[in-house]
Amino acid sequence: MILRLNSRGEQVKVIQEFFGLITDGIFGPITHQAVLKFQKENNLIVDGIVGPQTWAAMAAATTDNTETTDYTDSGLIIHEHHLDEDQYFSPPAISETLTERRPLSEVEVSRSKQWIFLHHTAGWNNPYKVIDSWGRDKRGKIATEFVIGGQNIKDNNNDYDGEIAQAMPEGSYAWHLGVGNNEMHRNSIGIELCNFGYLTKGGYYTRVQGEKKWIEKNKSKHYTYVGTEAHPDQVVKLKTKFRGYEYWHKYSEQQLTSLKDLLIHIGNKHNIDIKNGLQNLINNQGAKALNKVDRQMCIKEKGVWSHSNVSAVKFDVFPQKELLEMILEL
Repeated sequence: MILRLNSRGEQVKVIQEFFGLITDGIFGPITHQAVLKFQKENNLIVDGIVGPQTWAAMAAATTDNTETTDYTDSGLIIHEHHLDEDQYFSPPAISETLTERRPLSEVEVSRSKQWIFLHHTAGWNNPYKVIDSWGRDKRGKIATEFVIGGQNIKDNNNDYDGEIAQAMPEGSYAWHLGVGNNEMHRNSIGIELCNFGYLTKGGYYTRVQGEKKWIEKNKSKHYTYVGTEAHPDQVVKLKTKFRGYEYWHKYSEQQLTSLKDLLIHIGNKHNIDIKNGLQNLINNQGAKALNKVDRQMCIKEKGVWSHSNVSAVKFDVFPQKELLEMILEL
């Protein structure tokens, strides 16, 4: 099927879901621009028309070519879905394994993993598509090592819920903490939860010609920042707003189970004390712990932290009650 500007129907929704757009089935200007961008990035004819070649490229981009490479301590499978080698920094060679029970040399300490940072993707539930999208990011080398799938925010589909994908070989790293965190980039492991983040009730904000505009929708419904309506089961309301927002896309029970399992696995494998960092801060400050921004605090105390602890403009991760409880149980 060939689709172009002003086409309508279910196949248009397939295209829109591929690009993470509002799935209204109308091939409008936003969908058109997304197609043009994809065609340019994939060396296709840049005409905005979804024909056989573009369909094939989209299919190739979503092909699940994962291989089972590891298991967590409780037997949970970690699926390898690596980026191309030019999309991450390879681990430096270390002459002796870090699992030996002996003091590490100064050089080895500088190369070892000392932090784990928690993120969420601000997007859909498929961890493999998340990694594929990083591979298309022209900024390059922006990724975390692990991504944990979630439930579909629209219909609760749980095909990927709790599934762990690994985006690069162990010991590698990519940019995931913003500017000025080189040491923590190199010596940390990032984990992304597939989650849209904050939600707004009754509509959503978008930008029209560079200006922020409120799009009015159903007053009783909740929407993502791209206008996707959230299933009621996917909405969590916080007792206290976090970074200006009251409603959030819920981290699923299976996601949090997998996250806990993965944290224990990484902690054991890399000798990271996962009780350090957030657990101590949550014990002292409760939900406010995730709103505390102090880069030097994170540098000083090796352990588990949130992206929100090193950046005041980031929303990941948010203080969902079940997440806080899980961290305290580590």
